[in-house]
Amino acid sequence: MRAVWSLLPRSAAATDSNTLLCKTALRAFHSSRGTLHPAATASTNSVTAPAYNFPECIFPQDLPKPPPTVYAEGKVTKIKYSPRKMNVICKEIRRQYAMDAILRMNMHPSTKARYVKAAILRAVREAHDRKKFDVDRLWIAEASVGKGIFLKRLNIQGRGKSGTMTRPSCHVRVLLKEKSLDEFFDLIYVRGKMPASMAAYIRNAARKGELNEEQMAKFKQFFSSQSRRSAMKQLQLDVRAGKVDLNKMREDFKEKYMRSLEAAREEEDFKPIVPPK
Repeated sequence: MRAVWSLLPRSAAATDSNTLLCKTALRAFHSSRGTLHPAATASTNSVTAPAYNFPECIFPQDLPKPPPTVYAEGKVTKIKYSPRKMNVICKEIRRQYAMDAILRMNMHPSTKARYVKAAILRAVREAHDRKKFDVDRLWIAEASVGKGIFLKRLNIQGRGKSGTMTRPSCHVRVLLKEKSLDEFFDLIYVRGKMPASMAAYIRNAARKGELNEEQMAKFKQFFSSQSRRSAMKQLQLDVRAGKVDLNKMREDFKEKYMRSLEAAREEEDFKPIVPPK
């Protein structure tokens, strides 16, 4: 029925020839089922075509496009290792905090993890030097492994036999993304999660006595995962009771963070990170 009804004219000012064509099509369609549509039995002068008001077409290329995401890239090529085995190592660092991924690669049992660490360090250096990213908010957006050249070599066997063996190689590519301050605030305070390396840095500073009483009270909730969960639950209760304005708290956090970041960049003497060969 939809295919036949689509033959009707799309405007009220239809000609008689179009109306007759529609009448004939409707009569042929309904006569095959033993019924006649009322529009087909009506006279030519009394038939009026319905008017359709179609909305204006919107094409995908006309929609506003979001700003492109900027990444920092690090590569290590021509690694003499199987890409399948290298992908198993890269699975452990995907969607991880960049500094946590470096620590994980330091303690990895595989000796080939040093190439993944080198790719991360090169991406961190590019993010700091060229992209002007905040190193404390770098996350691994992508850690991909590409297939390199597979060389064929002669495999000598016993009894005068021989075969072929392959020498695999692969490439590692790491993309780092800087989390926004809103995402960083939600990660730490709303979701109660913090990168392991950042929490370890706070604990070491407290153990060495580098934090005063005010800082100890401020960072106490970040010492362990249990304290972070209890602080998260307390914040949820305060927000529901109306004691804390979460939006105001987020804006204050962003303002203080940017102020401390600008001060650190002025005092910082950054040395380029030289990745291992």
